[in-house]
Amino acid sequence: AGRGECDDDVSARARALANGTSGRRLLAALGTGSCECRHAAFGGLDELGRTTCEVGQCKAGWQEVLGSPTICEACLEGSTSKANGTCEPCPGGQYSDQRGGLCVDCPLGRNALPGSRDCYFDAVFFAWMAFAALASFGSFLLLGLALGLPVPIEDVHIEDGQVHVKTSSRHFLLLWPAFVTIHLRGTGHPGLNTPFLALAVQDRSLALYATAREPGAKPEPVTVALESSVGYVHFGRPRCWWHRGILGVPSGMAAALLLTCAAFAVLAKPVPPSFAAAATFAVALLAAATWAFHLRRTAKTRLSQDWQHYRARVLQRHRPQACKRGSGRAVKCHIVRDLHDFFRSYIKDRDMYYVCENIIKPLTAPYKLSFAEMVGPSNVRWFVSHYWGHCFRHFVESLQKHAETVGSRTDWHEQAYWICTLSNNQWEIERELGGGRWEKSSFFLALRSGLCCGTAMVLDERAQPLRRAWCLFEVLQTLLLTQESGGFQGLQLCTPGGVLNEGQ
Repeated sequence: AGRGECDDDVSARARALANGTSGRRLLAALGTGSCECRHAAFGGLDELGRTTCEVGQCKAGWQEVLGSPTICEACLEGSTSKANGTCEPCPGGQYSDQRGGLCVDCPLGRNALPGSRDCYFDAVFFAWMAFAALASFGSFLLLGLALGLPVPIEDVHIEDGQVHVKTSSRHFLLLWPAFVTIHLRGTGHPGLNTPFLALAVQDRSLALYATAREPGAKPEPVTVALESSVGYVHFGRPRCWWHRGILGVPSGMAAALLLTCAAFAVLAKPVPPSFAAAATFAVALLAAATWAFHLRRTAKTRLSQDWQHYRARVLQRHRPQACKRGSGRAVKCHIVRDLHDFFRSYIKDRDMYYVCENIIKPLTAPYKLSFAEMVGPSNVRWFVSHYWGHCFRHFVESLQKHAETVGSRTDWHEQAYWICTLSNNQWEIERELGGGRWEKSSFFLALRSGLCCGTAMVLDERAQPLRRAWCLFEVLQTLLLTQESGGFQGLQLCTPGGVLNEGQ
């Protein structure tokens, strides 16, 4: 055959005959059994163990070309063959850049036409992958909504006779006439610690309803004055899948739709599983980082920024530091006035409970000190007895009127008042109360210090201080001091109009 020549008995006798050999000598001519093949791939042993050129075959990437002689010829660039096969063009997505080579897959992000010797940049692949990444990113963001991630509170207030919650960013509750269970946490108001039903009014406003006490009962609007400007809205997770969303589509449904689109894009342009897993993990991390950035940014409400501005003003003139409890923690009247004026837009007609939880405690949180220690304390001149539910604006006006009465219109701002909210360390209330021993309390220490000129009781129209146990305790100590010390000026009743003792 054209594959080679073998030295067998037949070929040996043919050579002997050509050389003139005959007879028995011709029959005795035997071959060596060796073969000389045209190509190394053709050599091998037959089933009897004899050397032959018929059993071998051309390797992959080569093809057998019949002729005289028969040879193995390398496939051209852009084509290949299977073992003992014929050369065929490389399929789409594969290439061969050398003769006799195999067709290999193009690198990720590149493609090739059938019969190609090289790969080209696959813009369609990147378009599909970008679509898959965006769809996955959107689905993970929507999962954040579905999982009930909290929303910072900007304000809780009464509006049209009902309690409304204004959030610092969109709450993403769908504007459906459906109630969603929410929890308000970190508000500092005990009345807001219970679960509520919420109805979306606007994209940043929720109306609160009391949870129904009996199954099937209609929820009633919350009309009690519950006010706060701190905290977060937490949503009940099961319902978030259907009640929080975007463009009117529930987050759970939208997330599932986007994930389906992402899966379709990946199937349209198959990628290695490891790449798909790594890309999915990276997109999930990016979505988580986006949510973290969003929560951090929205947590910086207008009020929280004003806390920082106020602290910066204080630090320009005073370095906050601790001082002894009692008489040395009074606050000058002009500081109280300035505190109100700085936070006027938040305080409005709200009371001392609001001021303590939404202004005093957040302001002093970095230092864990009293407000007096933060802004610069003074020695007490007047002890203030008051009702925390009294309008803070009226409280400040009453103090200023009293300061103008006992001092003058030019030095009223230097009158120093011991005010429990501002003089007590709100982070160590148990210690301020004397650990249960009233004679060790900061109230008693300030009033009985010997520096106090008298007690200024701030009255409202209902005289609420006279119904409070602590206020009555302070009145008792005031009366005892009046009897014991001739220089003590006793109890002075203060209102926004002036000091009642002075006929104002």
